[in-house]
Amino acid sequence: MGINLSGGQKQRIAIARAVYMDADVYILDDPLSAVDAHVDQHIFQEVIKKLLASKTRILVTNGVHHLSDVDQIVVIKQGRVSQDGHYEELVNDTNGDLFRLVEESNLTHGVCENDAGSVDESLVEEISIRTGMGEEQNRDKEADGLNDAEEPPVPVKRPSYHRQKSSKWEEETKKDDLDLTDHEHIDNEVTIEGRVGWNVYKYYLKAVGVQACVFFVIALVVCLVIEFNTQLWLKNWGEDNEKPVPSRRTTYWVVTYLAWMLSTMVTLSFSIGITMVVMARRASKNLHASMLTPMVRSPMSFFDTTSSGKIVNRFSHDVSSVDVELPANFMAFLFILMAVIMQFAFAIAATVYFLILLAALLVCYYFLAGYFLVSSRELKRLDSAARSPMYAHFGETLNGLMTLRSFGEAERFATQATKLLDQSQQIYYLTNSTQRWLQIMLAFMSDIILGFIAVMAVVQRNTASAGVFGIVLSQIGTLTGLIGALMMEYCQIETNIVSVERIREYSQLPSEARDVIPDSGLDDQWPQQGKIEFKEYATRYRTGLDLVLHNISFTVQPAERIGIVGRTGAGKSSITLALFRIIEAAHGAILIDGVDISTLGLNDLRSRLTIIPQDPFLFGGTIRRNLDPFDDWQDADLWSALEQASLKSYVSSLPEGLHSVIENGGESMSLGQRQLMSLARAMLHKQTRILCLDEATAAIDIETDNAIQRALRKSFQGCTVLTIAHRINTIMDSDRILVLDHGRIAEFDTPQKLLNDPSTIFYSLVKTSEAARLTIRS
Repeated sequence: MGINLSGGQKQRIAIARAVYMDADVYILDDPLSAVDAHVDQHIFQEVIKKLLASKTRILVTNGVHHLSDVDQIVVIKQGRVSQDGHYEELVNDTNGDLFRLVEESNLTHGVCENDAGSVDESLVEEISIRTGMGEEQNRDKEADGLNDAEEPPVPVKRPSYHRQKSSKWEEETKKDDLDLTDHEHIDNEVTIEGRVGWNVYKYYLKAVGVQACVFFVIALVVCLVIEFNTQLWLKNWGEDNEKPVPSRRTTYWVVTYLAWMLSTMVTLSFSIGITMVVMARRASKNLHASMLTPMVRSPMSFFDTTSSGKIVNRFSHDVSSVDVELPANFMAFLFILMAVIMQFAFAIAATVYFLILLAALLVCYYFLAGYFLVSSRELKRLDSAARSPMYAHFGETLNGLMTLRSFGEAERFATQATKLLDQSQQIYYLTNSTQRWLQIMLAFMSDIILGFIAVMAVVQRNTASAGVFGIVLSQIGTLTGLIGALMMEYCQIETNIVSVERIREYSQLPSEARDVIPDSGLDDQWPQQGKIEFKEYATRYRTGLDLVLHNISFTVQPAERIGIVGRTGAGKSSITLALFRIIEAAHGAILIDGVDISTLGLNDLRSRLTIIPQDPFLFGGTIRRNLDPFDDWQDADLWSALEQASLKSYVSSLPEGLHSVIENGGESMSLGQRQLMSLARAMLHKQTRILCLDEATAAIDIETDNAIQRALRKSFQGCTVLTIAHRINTIMDSDRILVLDHGRIAEFDTPQKLLNDPSTIFYSLVKTSEAARLTIRS
């Protein structure tokens, strides 16, 4: 599902996949929202305009910078066609919606090129107005000691280095920069080989509980004694009937036998039965918790390399085995073992020669079970592992159902699902075949026992008790069946305990840092200022991968607004991941208000920061529950946040308002609406001192984007804001711009200074972005 790819990389792969289909009609649903300006221009010019020139192309977009290149424009407003026609016609209609959108774009960017091909001086002037908000704000910063002189900018090296780098930057748009190294893959599921260790049994018994095990053993012994007395009573009854004159009446023997049978039933039902249910429930609960907690606490690198199918497999098939099959196997094994012991006891009482046969049989059964289990255990492991690809494929099919149907690939995926099911069933078939083989061998050995007892009864007909041999011969068929069932249950236990082994693996997953460190000495009001310092900081997504940030050092002053730009894979999102300690430092440190965040508990750190992610996730439940899961806010606060996020009218139109249910992760909402929901969440936490915006408005139209930017400036005034953006206009009012290139800081200075130097990467980004809007502005 592309968990190793960024949003821009996913979009480019989707575009390449669509082009490869060589269809006659292409519907492009805002495919350029998550790519930078260079890639935007390259894809539009080289793919949409040239490569697909002979195709019918329907481009759905929130941007207006490519509209002058299209043949026909349809403007949609509130689900209706507002305008329809050619660009020149619609843009000259001053009362039309397109004219308003274009004007909004012009006010946002205000950029044109001069004949020399450089950025016009009016841009620098406008940036000065937008970033500084006049000289008054600069004076305020100087009064607070937060002027640029306090933090020297990263120097812009001249002249050839950055010219060369900007040129290289532009050339790289023509290359595929999806750096998928050999390390970035979904790990294959590893299966353990060999005998299941005793530590797995100990782990299961620990989950059951010591007290429950002791009580169960006592109940089993009591039941065994009662069963032995029941069989002994039958023996005495038979011997008494051999006498010429029985010593007891038949009624006495029958009533007493019924009493023993009733005692056995009560013991089995209330002692062992209830105990096993309680033990199974406790074991299931403890084992599930022992696997769930470490899995949830695992670092993100675990989920990057583990498919959802593997996780679902452990929590479905393996947990089901522990819940249902394993307790039933243990109960049946112990009950059958008790019955077998009784049968063997009476058989030995009938003839001591049976001890010889018993010893020989035990040896045969031991080797038979060992021979069978070598294959059975491995088949169980293979069966469990074979289900993971099937679950993963099923999940991917559901998530990508719309895409599959659009490309006509539903049949191919159904065929693939059938193949995966066949592979899983092949192992299941082999498992059943081995069990049938075991049953045949057990039946053969049971026949040997039956023949031996029959021969011994004839040989000792004059010396042995007829009553004892009568009981043994009458129950020998049951005995052979019990022995076979005992062996089957033992083998099933050895097979199904593999599920406990697999659960135990997940209980030992590496964990993130602690949520809370009691002795950290952290102030309840931290962070009070919002100063961020990166000191020689380097990080990687997981062990074995290359660094994504290379020894970066920079300081963000309190209440400063920083725009972060760079190409896909430059390390922009890694900055926010590092701040929230989603990924840990390889070396170096991050300080917030002078506190090294590596010394803090994760909950203490993450609860003090606010982020609006690029790909927001909505939970199942009501809108209110998504905005305020802990019921910390009143309805009026939620409506205010929705209004600032430009969602109030949408939520008000829903029948249930705030109590309307969001289903399937918000599939009924557009990506832009989901981003606005995430924005509304952030609006509720105005007390935060640090706000991170990771492409937070990439899927939102320019007009709404501008309204949100104004709301953010108003609501988070005095906060430190880090904004990652491909839309250059969203960061033009930043105090400084941080340009990343291959995980390193290429430039870090004010927008004015960077734009005054044509050799900077930021200049080339702005130039590329604004060149697409020249026709619109004109």
